Amino acid sequence: MMIPVFVIFFLAACQTLSGMEQDMQKLIDSSKTAFSSETGETAKAASKVADADNTPCPPLSLAPNLSEMIEFKNLSKPSAKTETARLRITEVQGICNIRDGNLIMDIAFTFDGSLGPMARVKKTDRPSFAFPYFVAVTGPDGNVLSKEIFAASMMYEANQNTLQLEETITQSMPLATNGNIPSYKIITGFQLTNEQLAYNRREL
Repeated sequence: MMIPVFVIFFLAACQTLSGMEQDMQKLIDSSKTAFSSETGETAKAASKVADADNTPCPPLSLAPNLSEMIEFKNLSKPSAKTETARLRITEVQGICNIRDGNLIMDIAFTFDGSLGPMARVKKTDRPSFAFPYFVAVTGPDGNVLSKEIFAASMMYEANQNTLQLEETITQSMPLATNGNIPSYKIITGFQLTNEQLAYNRREL
């Protein structure tokens, strides 16, 4: 069983959704808070409880240009010929319930991966990659309240060039003092470098 992760990465309070894509690196603090996340078997078990609840979920969306991540042999000169691997978020869904004064949201991801021409040196190689992706929560004013980074691990067999991964994380968000669900929004996408983001904007 995987150990739940409770470390949250905070962004500057003045940062809004429109600026988040341009500067996802400005994290000013990391600590335990009322926001928390789980991965692995714990999250899967929580989703079974949520299936019986009709609690509405906050809007869930992929950030523009951040739904795909491509690794290159030479990141300073990215091209189709120097590609080693890519991963795309093809589906993301949320299921919610209320538990112990918190809104519990199970977020299920489907990833489609493929290898590029530079993935292997030998045909018998079994390449593996870890692609960082984030889940961010914004408040009613659009400010980013919390952000956590996860990793989607892709491990290919010698005769395998494509791979699909399904992964679920659980996000816990506090309710308002009157018990209502605040106007949260959930944004997700890959944690790209500046070069990768520029390539996505140019080529995808």
